[in-house]
Amino acid sequence: MKNRVVRIGWGHGRVGAMNTTDPHPFLEILDIQSIDRDDELFSMSFEPDLGRLKTSIERIGMVAPIWLRTKGRRFQIINGFRRFDVACLLGETRFQTLVWDEAVLDDRSAFEMGLHENTLTRPLNIAEKALVLDKLLGPFSVPRDEVVRVYLPLMGFEPHESVLNTMLVINTLS
Repeated sequence: MKNRVVRIGWGHGRVGAMNTTDPHPFLEILDIQSIDRDDELFSMSFEPDLGRLKTSIERIGMVAPIWLRTKGRRFQIINGFRRFDVACLLGETRFQTLVWDEAVLDDRSAFEMGLHENTLTRPLNIAEKALVLDKLLGPFSVPRDEVVRVYLPLMGFEPHESVLNTMLVINTLS
């Protein structure tokens, strides 16, 4: 079964196979089976309220594509976990997506893109902020001083080590 229905190079006006040295994403319409929803490496949602998003998607459709990255023969969600979940609840089986090749978009860069998109489009709750900080230090190996200096202010906190420590404790709470 061929997953890729449409492949249009962003800004290049070309159709065809993705060049793995091209850093630009591609618009694609993908079947639900090709997307690995269980891979939550880039997720930063904690108990999301999907009500307003569901109403919006029901009324006008999904305005923004889900951001994905190739990962083997499947696709990994970078940004759009909530949109994906709502669309699935509504019975959608195909999604408009924006896809980067994993050869040109490393884990940390993908997470940072998703983080900036999320902080610009919605307020992160305290648990989500704590999760983000923990992921920056853990899977993405961002140095502590950089997390304090760059990422705490991005999330509306003062750049102090004590703030980071408090947020990391919050992330351990159930």
